[in-house]
Amino acid sequence: MIKNDFFEDSDLLVRLSNEDEHAIRLLYERVFPKASAMVMANRGNLDQAKDIFQEAIIVLITKLREGGSSIQNPANYLYGICRILWINELKRVIKFRTSEMNELPSELMKVEENDDMDEIDLLSKVLIGLSELKEDCRNILELFFFKKLKSTEVAKILSLDDNYIRIKKMRCLQYLRNSIK
Repeated sequence: MIKNDFFEDSDLLVRLSNEDEHAIRLLYERVFPKASAMVMANRGNLDQAKDIFQEAIIVLITKLREGGSSIQNPANYLYGICRILWINELKRVIKFRTSEMNELPSELMKVEENDDMDEIDLLSKVLIGLSELKEDCRNILELFFFKKLKSTEVAKILSLDDNYIRIKKMRCLQYLRNSIK
């Protein structure tokens, strides 16, 4: 254990870029518990959390070697990488294209704070919520928000009444919002 070791962030960054084992362990002790809790709270398991963390360490060290002078707090930066990697894994598993995820409509993404980490957390909840919806709801929301179709076009594609589609869309959005809360 190296709990008694203390590095200034600038010293820690230099040591990390040189793959110093003590620096990596220290960062592991600082960040892994929080990162693994985040992964497991969002449909992951401990093995996935370990994989994500290991990949995040590699990304951080690579970034430092490429001149990551903008990194102020390595622990926060590493945690952010873990969150982004886990979101990308959720996207892959749920089989949504990345370009579609970047276009989530504001109706689905009611962000109260303007914090990137909160947005990433909300995005993961939206992805999970979408995956848990019944297929008809998921299809309707995809047609409206990802394909940007009007209700008349959605009704035509699904061979349903336009008024029914409007009502169903609102119900599906409500189901999604409730699952995100």
